Amino acid sequence: MEDKVTHSADKLISEGVLEKLWATAVSKMRAVIQEQLSYTLKPDDVLGLKNFVVNFSITLKMYNYDVTQLENLVETMKDTYSELAMNYYDKKFVQALESEKWESLTITDMKEFEQSIVQNGLQKTPSRILPQTFPYSRLVPTYCTLVREFITDFYRFAPKHLNLDDFIKKTTEKMIMLFNTAWSTILDQSQSLEMLSRSWLNLINLQDASAVWDDHITKTSYNGMKVKLLTKFEELIKINEKQLAETVQKRIRSTIKDAKINWNPSISVKARLLNLSQESMH
Repeated sequence: MEDKVTHSADKLISEGVLEKLWATAVSKMRAVIQEQLSYTLKPDDVLGLKNFVVNFSITLKMYNYDVTQLENLVETMKDTYSELAMNYYDKKFVQALESEKWESLTITDMKEFEQSIVQNGLQKTPSRILPQTFPYSRLVPTYCTLVREFITDFYRFAPKHLNLDDFIKKTTEKMIMLFNTAWSTILDQSQSLEMLSRSWLNLINLQDASAVWDDHITKTSYNGMKVKLLTKFEELIKINEKQLAETVQKRIRSTIKDAKINWNPSISVKARLLNLSQESMH
């Protein structure tokens, strides 16, 4: 309506004045949005704010307003969203770690089986007969689900963005590194053979399932880009194996010590053994 009034009235306002007013308005909008972003803690809030800015920019661009500053603002919001999303999913993974019981996973519900096992590429056999028990714990499908959700959410935030696939690849690798760092901390603190053994099984299965994340990026990508994520599970597996070996050695030494075995027999015992040996020779 304002655009129609401006262009229908004779010299109501000059183009130069209008451009200055618009530039001032955009500057103030940027300041308000950037301040709001500094208070925002949830990635979904950034997504909502970004959608508002995009739709507003598209509308004003139709009336020949310069929206370059707003488009640049959306570009910077991508980095903010990335940081918030990584922190958000890292907290969820740490919560899963803290509540983990390191027990073999048993699934009795078909919906859970589909969401946790099939969609995450964890199904090793075609059997769908339930209940099923798996060698790894619940942490494995939780890990897989969080990574897939992170990838999906990022494509929702920046659809058809230039170089988005490469950006998501690098950001996902950073998030996996955060997950593995938290996992490594748990390993360093553990002296439980049961936990360390289950952790090793978890990591082996995660390493096998990580190809699903590559496929997920390819299928979600608007360019069909094929990627190979650097998960670095090999490093974490080596840490796990080292901790497991050290714990086993400590258990063996502790068992030997508690058994109170006399490794230095007394002279009388040696003499009796010598006598028995001599008697057997006669």
